[in-house]
Amino acid sequence: MKVADQTVTLRFGTELARGTHRIALSFAGQNQRGREGLHFANYSEKGTGAEKTMLGTQMEPTDARRLFPCWDEPVFRAKFRLTVTVPASFMAVSNTPVESEKVVGGKKEVRFAETPLMASYLVVLCAGELDAIYGETEGVRIGVITTKGKAEQGRYALESAEKS
Repeated sequence: MKVADQTVTLRFGTELARGTHRIALSFAGQNQRGREGLHFANYSEKGTGAEKTMLGTQMEPTDARRLFPCWDEPVFRAKFRLTVTVPASFMAVSNTPVESEKVVGGKKEVRFAETPLMASYLVVLCAGELDAIYGETEGVRIGVITTKGKAEQGRYALESAEKS
């Protein structure tokens, strides 16, 4: 891997035949304290002022590769299917609806539905002690997600989105 170029070259012992192939890679990323890739965000809890931490993503312009291996360019699009393990008290939110949640050893595993084809920098993951309010318009569920205790502050935004 060329760290300076942020690229990796895969070499195979033989020439690959034309057709569809699947590559499986192990990858370890690191949560950031800055605002790139998957990062920590600190905030004060409403009411108690307690210091809390949540996770969020900021993938633009080329920070998706900090979270997972990808062709991190807008012209290259892929489908994404995220599964995350978070503390049981956390809510996890992504681009698509939750397909399943299960508690495993005091943690919660959340699996999201597959996304449509999209650029890697559009992948979103947020997780923390969150609240939500939901509405619907023309069969489409709309939501406003906030830190715990602040959901009602998003009521105007939700109602405006429903009317739009």
